[in-house]
Amino acid sequence: MGCGPADKDIYTLSEIKKICSPTDPIFDPRPDFNLVFTIGVDDSIYVLNINQLHKLYKRGYVNKYKKFYDFAYEALNQRIKVDFKKSTIVYDYKRRFKLMPYITILYNQEGLEGLIDRFCKYDEKRGFYFLQLKTDIHMYASTISYYFFLNRYYTLESDDQFGVSYTNIDKW
Repeated sequence: MGCGPADKDIYTLSEIKKICSPTDPIFDPRPDFNLVFTIGVDDSIYVLNINQLHKLYKRGYVNKYKKFYDFAYEALNQRIKVDFKKSTIVYDYKRRFKLMPYITILYNQEGLEGLIDRFCKYDEKRGFYFLQLKTDIHMYASTISYYFFLNRYYTLESDDQFGVSYTNIDKW
């Protein structure tokens, strides 16, 4: 039984290997790229990149999971709650947050399409959705990004003109 919002897997093991692979063309070692989401034992959602996820595995889960991909499979499919207290470094994750009730209600009522209609713009040339929030960007962006992740979208964040964008994993 999973601890996340769904009992079925979001990502297959082969997709997890692709997401976590430094040889994948979409892989980027910068900290604001390759963002993934896990649930913590404190029920917060943690945003981290693949390098941070791998460090967490090495520090606290290497004895429980034989391979990094097995740990990543469980964590990214929201099947386990990750204990960030096993980590000794404060910067082992990008940020943590609680889901914003307004966004969660909207998602539960209208699904991802409701979030896309209200908060995103699609760029056909790049094949990405771009988050278009005029206010409360930090308050809502994390929760919106989490729901994109649960629907098999890859989250990219940058400080440049593009801000937060999403591309579907099936388009890789």
